[in-house]
Amino acid sequence: MRRVNVYSDQAKDFIAAICYLPLHTLQKKSLHRSQPSLAPYDRLGFKWYPSTRFIKAPVMTTSTSLLAYVTNAQDNGSSLGVGSVIPVDLAKETALTPIPIYGRSMSDGSGTNAIIVTSDGKTAFVTNEFTNSPAGSVSKIDLASGNILWSITVGAEPVDIEFVPNTKEEWAWVANYAGKSITTVNLTKGVVGTTIPVPGAGPNTVAFTPDGTKCYVANWQTDNPAGSSVTPIQVTGNGASGTVQPSIAVGLNPNWIAITRDGTTAYVANKGSSSITPIDVLTNTPGATIALPGPPIQIQLSPDGKLAYIAIAGSS
Repeated sequence: MRRVNVYSDQAKDFIAAICYLPLHTLQKKSLHRSQPSLAPYDRLGFKWYPSTRFIKAPVMTTSTSLLAYVTNAQDNGSSLGVGSVIPVDLAKETALTPIPIYGRSMSDGSGTNAIIVTSDGKTAFVTNEFTNSPAGSVSKIDLASGNILWSITVGAEPVDIEFVPNTKEEWAWVANYAGKSITTVNLTKGVVGTTIPVPGAGPNTVAFTPDGTKCYVANWQTDNPAGSSVTPIQVTGNGASGTVQPSIAVGLNPNWIAITRDGTTAYVANKGSSSITPIDVLTNTPGATIALPGPPIQIQLSPDGKLAYIAIAGSS
């Protein structure tokens, strides 16, 4: 079971608890900066990716219009996804007209996964997982009109997409779960840069250091067998390409990665092991595992860098 997502009222059905830990309990040295992958979204809002078996609905908000953009993905791969992005008026708590995103044909069963929004709040990029197709896509959306500006083919079952820091939002990397690869995408030109094979099966999360020089990929694999590695990739070509480094052993089913804003430590949520693995970014070595009271599905670091907030999955 790879990372899947849920938002808002649906989350209460699956989340039993959110625990928080002072960061000094996560590693011996003190930390004072927060997660870099949030940096592009400081003005825009948040992305929410708890893991369940039933619903995927990552959300991106824009503060200028108080709108959230909700994706609709496949139901654990067992049924066709809803190929759309749904704007939600947060002030009125009202869903607006969905933005349809279809595959090459209606039978493809397009299911939208992750979504990112540019810093000016005008444009979104969404990954589309096609049930009956060997490849997925990334679509560019004009948020004012709801028009799809372009769609390009990436790897099979794309899950996550993230801007590469310090590329002026020109490049993004896509984790292709079934494709066992990362696709680099030039968002300005709407073209694929390169495909980077990942040695671990089922890549489902990417997280960059704040300087944009390194990316960490969580390899979920499946429920059985479970993945247990994170693959670091050195970013090259100003975001267009990357060099794969030796994978790092972590817990079972790594599902989320949060990196400190000073770029020294990556924290990996191991859903299958109910634990957190810290990784020294300089040496790519894992630290002592931190046991949790349940399966972690997301980590966020507080703005002051003193606390880690961890969402714990429920049993229902």
